[in-house]
Amino acid sequence: MRIQLTRQERMGENGKGLLRLLQNESLPLIDLFIREAIQNSLDATLDNKKETIIDVGVSEFKTEDLAKYFGGAEEILVNRYGNTNPKAIYLSDKNTSGLTGGIRDEENSDLYNSKIYKLIYGISMNQTKSGAGGSWGLGKTSFFRLGNGIVIYYTRVQLDNGEYEERMAASLIEDSTKEDALLKDNTRGLAWWGFKESGKDEYDETYPITNKDEIHGILRVLGVEPYKNNETGTTVLIPFIDEKRINSHDIAYEENEKTARNWWEDSLSERIEMAIQKWYGIRILNKDYQDKYGPYLNISINGKPFLPKDFQTIFQKLRELYSYALRSENDPKIGNQADGFWVKTIQINRMALSKSSQKIVGDLAFTTLNKEELSMLAPDNEPHPLSLFGQTTTNEIKELNSKIIAYTRKPAMIVDYDIDGIWTQNVPSFEDRIILGIFVPRSGEVLHEDFQEELYYLDDYLRKSENADHASWVDVTVNNKRATIVSRIKGNVAKSLNEEFSDDVESSKGSKSSALGRKLGNIILPSFKKGTSGQPPINTTGGGGNPGKRKRRINYSLEKQERINENVILLYNSIELQSEIDFEMSIDINMGNQIFSHEKWIKDMEKPYPFTIKNVNVQQIADENNKLIENDLLTNFFVQNKVTFLNSSLDPIQVKVMLEVEINDLSILPAIQVKEVKK
Repeated sequence: MRIQLTRQERMGENGKGLLRLLQNESLPLIDLFIREAIQNSLDATLDNKKETIIDVGVSEFKTEDLAKYFGGAEEILVNRYGNTNPKAIYLSDKNTSGLTGGIRDEENSDLYNSKIYKLIYGISMNQTKSGAGGSWGLGKTSFFRLGNGIVIYYTRVQLDNGEYEERMAASLIEDSTKEDALLKDNTRGLAWWGFKESGKDEYDETYPITNKDEIHGILRVLGVEPYKNNETGTTVLIPFIDEKRINSHDIAYEENEKTARNWWEDSLSERIEMAIQKWYGIRILNKDYQDKYGPYLNISINGKPFLPKDFQTIFQKLRELYSYALRSENDPKIGNQADGFWVKTIQINRMALSKSSQKIVGDLAFTTLNKEELSMLAPDNEPHPLSLFGQTTTNEIKELNSKIIAYTRKPAMIVDYDIDGIWTQNVPSFEDRIILGIFVPRSGEVLHEDFQEELYYLDDYLRKSENADHASWVDVTVNNKRATIVSRIKGNVAKSLNEEFSDDVESSKGSKSSALGRKLGNIILPSFKKGTSGQPPINTTGGGGNPGKRKRRINYSLEKQERINENVILLYNSIELQSEIDFEMSIDINMGNQIFSHEKWIKDMEKPYPFTIKNVNVQQIADENNKLIENDLLTNFFVQNKVTFLNSSLDPIQVKVMLEVEINDLSILPAIQVKEVKK
């Protein structure tokens, strides 16, 4: 194959910039690769097939045998890797269309709809197939980060005349500013290899090679079988795997933690196996998925079938829950406490789905699991669930009390696992069991009429809410209207779990304080009742307590709350103070067992703080006998969530203060804190 370099040009992207487009540093590189590559395969599955067949594997090869096919880079490859046994990772699919379409302008082909052009030569080109994974191009940057930047694409397609054609091309994306860059003179860090017409220089275009002898020669070097008979599909091959870079994501284990490496981190094949069950286990050989949506996933590793019985127990359980959620739409009675699992419908009653719908956006299937049910005891000795998600320090895996909620959509790739986060906010924890659940949207539900000009189905909205790495859902604007579907789904999932488990957890812990807190919340929060999804309740902490007791230096109560619109609320507060006590009121974040301060949020998070105090009004100051008095009660704003009151009164006083608060994220619970400020 001959090389094609890229010239410097205006507005031209370079390799360094492209590699930074997929800025997901929270997932291991193998996980990113598996998520993206399998998603591409699933999107390309032929309509008449019942399964998508995929084989993923690792092989070793000789550098000299492969380098001779890479004109323009042969010498540096041999010099750098000649005395080693490099490894390659491949992912090959069948029952898929392959990389169809044209790649030459003179063929009058629609390059925007050409699969081979999008994957190999394009970047950030949107998927148009309903239910597909997202954008072509951005996610594939994870491929180039696994090795030295070279990725080979091999495909077999059926042409319009019924004949089959094999195609192969390679591309390079690298940071050309690094010392170990392959192509020092190519300052943009982008290159392709393929067929080039004679007489052309190194900057002219290349096209995929179609010569079977050359294609099969490269496949033999990398230990991969070519397609045959009537097979079509695509194989991604990544040579010169950089295991040091792959391992760099692993947690740096401190000596005082005495924590061993996870067993799957010492083998590329086992890393791949773990990633597959973590992200796609719910679709593997799942007949319930086939009955509802279409082809299930049939996968092997290094040619050996990978079956659900081989999964870690927690992923087996999650696969079962997913099936229950799929079946519950046609069988509303499925799932109850006697069965050991629950299935609840999640509804949004306003501005989400069409007016004629039942307002059900999805189904939540969940259960609780102890050590025995998770196979953590001898002789199985499976790892703590949190260690499967990268949380492996001693303190993190000491207890079995986490709440783990997975969420997915139509392609059945787990988008993310929310661990003790927003999806389970305020849901109490068991002492010896995890809560495991999965939210499955009803993807075919039609969106509200106000959104249909731009998006029609719920799955379309959720797909738009995903970034290039498909790693989370974030609410987006649709048809110039701010939709809050995702945040309300999260809030209603947490609400459903809370309704189911609050009493059980309190009973198991013998906790009186939790029950008292809930009763107090019901007293001071009368406006937040069932059916008000999307309106986060306010939790009060700090100087709270019985307002009638005078022994406290500060007594606080929330008297009333008035919602102005979806994002603005008025809070009417009453504070009783002893003489000359300065105090501050802040709107912090309720994270269940702890309060998350503004300072910690700004330090640790990458998005704006969700609450802003827009206005403060001291409405009334009275003495102990409720007689109105004059007082120089001064207010100072320090940060967007906090206001300080300076009190010069020599006697105890009662203060009534109204705060106007803007809520920018309805999925996050605010917590009012009232604290004394030392003079």
